[in-house]
Amino acid sequence: MALSISRDQISPVTPKLDNLLKQTLSISPLAWPLAYQYPVHKIAPEFLPTKAPTQATFLIVYRNTEDDVNFIEITAMTYRLLEIIQEQEHADLETCLKQVAKEMNHPKPDTVIAGGLQIITDLAEKNIVYLR
Repeated sequence: MALSISRDQISPVTPKLDNLLKQTLSISPLAWPLAYQYPVHKIAPEFLPTKAPTQATFLIVYRNTEDDVNFIEITAMTYRLLEIIQEQEHADLETCLKQVAKEMNHPKPDTVIAGGLQIITDLAEKNIVYLR
């Protein structure tokens, strides 16, 4: 509800995806990465969980350029990447993705970087993240 009545506005932006790893990013003021113990987006009269699942639920709730509020379920890695982007305003995407790979202790950091590039491309096309 708060997102639907927010006075913030966004304009459609065609992201320039050239040399994406060296660009800094910001998250739209109309995009909220959220973490929950329960799959809140699935709760309904026929689905009322009484015990929290072992995995947390991660979502991005966002308002698009047509003022429609939507959500997408994301992975823990994507959620952490968005946290890092928010925390490190001046870091480029490559630095942020390397930090995610290091925190995950991933044996193939290049796999994390490649996956992260695709994720950021998808989020940029939805105007959830902006390239600066």
